[in-house]
Amino acid sequence: MAVERRFQREDRGDLNVNEIISRMHSYVIRRRGLSWRFVDREGEARSIAAGGSIAEEGMITVIYGPKGCGKSTFFKVLSQSIDPWVDRTLIVVVSMPEEEEVRRAAEESLELYMPRGYAGSIFNALKSVVRDITIYTSGVAAIRGEGLRDAAKKILASLKTLRADRVILVADEERSSGNIEGFRGWLERMANLVSQINDEYAETGSEASLIILTSDASAAKVSEEVGNKVNWALIWNLTRKSSEKLIEQVEMHRRVAGELGVSAEASKEILWILAGGNPRELESIGSMGILGWVRATVNRLGNIIDNAIRGLGEGLVWDDVERILARVDIMGRVKVFDYLLRGNIAIYMNIGTPISELPREPWVGERYAFQIPVYYHVLKAMARKRSWDISPEDVIREDVG
Repeated sequence: MAVERRFQREDRGDLNVNEIISRMHSYVIRRRGLSWRFVDREGEARSIAAGGSIAEEGMITVIYGPKGCGKSTFFKVLSQSIDPWVDRTLIVVVSMPEEEEVRRAAEESLELYMPRGYAGSIFNALKSVVRDITIYTSGVAAIRGEGLRDAAKKILASLKTLRADRVILVADEERSSGNIEGFRGWLERMANLVSQINDEYAETGSEASLIILTSDASAAKVSEEVGNKVNWALIWNLTRKSSEKLIEQVEMHRRVAGELGVSAEASKEILWILAGGNPRELESIGSMGILGWVRATVNRLGNIIDNAIRGLGEGLVWDDVERILARVDIMGRVKVFDYLLRGNIAIYMNIGTPISELPREPWVGERYAFQIPVYYHVLKAMARKRSWDISPEDVIREDVG
């Protein structure tokens, strides 16, 4: 059967990835009073379309990356840009609601993203297994009374009734919640289940896979323990070119220029040096202003460093920070690293396959990195004084120039 399915996939040819990417770039994102057309992610779209270790048949792929780098948005836009009738691939995203007030409204509330023209078929496939589901013609559905992990199992098993050569379910956003062993056990159980579900898909000549998205940097610790049962991939922030496209669309560089009293071109440089192409952080800058955003980052890092000092001692912590700033790949050898990892300040870089273009910057190493560059620059300003009592102006003036 496996050989037969391989020939079927070869006969139908590759997805028209260029057409899919064109549809993605016409997608308008509206959030926090800002609106912009989707930018970049062409390399990531090609990786998913190509298969291989990314969305491999019968396998789980954990895609991890910096918090706010655009994982969720990418897959939601991709799911609604693929035409299952033509492309013979169906991508469905099940996720926690992004808006905090929606999450508070129901203890267990999920959102489902799918191709707009496929909503009716998906509703029919799921209505008997999901307790409470409402599907809208926009390609977004609400699921109530289900947790993310249980819903993922039910949805993937049920979608086999649909006529698609390839079904990819994306579960967003999974967290270890500090329970690394529990997360590892769930991954192993799901790996076995996805393999079994794929065998059922194979009876009709199709295939299934599960992608799990996470911004929990600590979750990557289990990669060696689960071994080849799970594939891993790294997604990153936007490239500098794509980041500037987004900034120009919302005219953020002009607002930052006015706030700091610099030129619009200089503000683009500052936004790259501090936000590093992270869309969520750019949104925060749009709502808080650049100085307010840096101040909030200083406060957050100050709390993490304070906790580290309480646990390790002041001298050791600042010595560790200085060693990291001198060479970011030393991060895993110093004791303060665990505090930075748990706080989602640092991230592993050498687990799995990168599907994004990675920047060559001092805050990004081969093994470890800061999730966004502002963390690197704030720590530099703190290390100079060996104190977390610094101002946003200290960061911008001394580290950005």
